[in-house]
Amino acid sequence: MTEEKLVLAELLEKAGDGDFLRAVAEAVLQLLMESDVEADRRRALRA
Repeated sequence: MTEEKLVLAELLEKAGDGDFLRAVAEAVLQLLMESDVEADRRRALRA
């Protein structure tokens, strides 16, 4: 939960740079990739 708050804070800081949508997309993709890696780790531990 804390990581999501940090990501949101970083996005709000970048909002003034004019690249808000890009920053949001990058953050979402990063979270998706991290969750995919974590899911792979869990699957490997179960096997």
